[in-house]
Amino acid sequence: MPDMAGRATVDDINPARSFCDQTDGSPTFDGTTVVLGYTPTSGKYTLTAPLFCNKLTISGTAEVWAHQYTVDCYHLSVASGAALTWDGNDAAAGVQGATIAAGGQTFSASGGGAVGVAITGVGTAGSGSGGDKITGSAGGAGGTAGGANTGGAGNNTAALTANQIREFRRQGWANRLRVTSATETTFGLAPNGGGGGGSGGCNTGTGSATSGAGGGAGLVGTLRVGILENYGRVTSRGGNGGDAAVTGAGVAGGGGGGAGGALHIECDKVIAEGTIDVAGGTPGAGAGTGGLVGVAGTDGLLVFLVAGRPG
Repeated sequence: MPDMAGRATVDDINPARSFCDQTDGSPTFDGTTVVLGYTPTSGKYTLTAPLFCNKLTISGTAEVWAHQYTVDCYHLSVASGAALTWDGNDAAAGVQGATIAAGGQTFSASGGGAVGVAITGVGTAGSGSGGDKITGSAGGAGGTAGGANTGGAGNNTAALTANQIREFRRQGWANRLRVTSATETTFGLAPNGGGGGGSGGCNTGTGSATSGAGGGAGLVGTLRVGILENYGRVTSRGGNGGDAAVTGAGVAGGGGGGAGGALHIECDKVIAEGTIDVAGGTPGAGAGTGGLVGVAGTDGLLVFLVAGRPG
């Protein structure tokens, strides 16, 4: 029965009446074992379908990247070093965090970062996600390499596709979530992640230089759970910008961080909240005299509802 504040208790949460049919059972993603056909790479599982579980356990330092799919379960348990994420792709030095094209169950997309520049000049802008600007999350600009060699701009977002609108209407977010009209409007119009980060400016001088690349933007995540037991993290973060690299008198700016995505969590009871965020990606470091750090991506949109089970 409800507690004195009217909130659901464990006794109110009947697994047979939870948010899904639990056809995926009670899997444990441990970072090494093949689970439900998913083979981990460096401890990371990438979903290619939604999860419908009784108890979903993510243990050790494993990460489940839900990508473009929803997660529904009666009980979610995330260990202190583990994660359930819809994060964007990190940049690695001059290699950008990759764009994620619209697809999967949710048709969500995220903007990619800009590739690092290896000739004297300005950085390039990150790419947009295809999402509406109401998401409010832009990638960070790349760092300046001195003088006119400025970093490229971070990108924001653009119009939705008809498929995206249909899918999010089908999921019935505005009716199911019982949120304010402003939040309904935001989620109804912006089911994409934000924009990617720009790359840094570059000045090879008498040496060589490669500016840091931009990080990719976070995706849109949807988590419906009866009991949330999170000691790790549940996130839709922007990817981190890459660091610049130079030799001799070269100068280069760091890459900008990708924008945070959008994350919606609906649950009945919280045992442990852990880390839940939609933070923008961190910027990459500049290199050489006058090579500046990039700009962090802006944070995304988080809706976290703790209430009784929808009737």
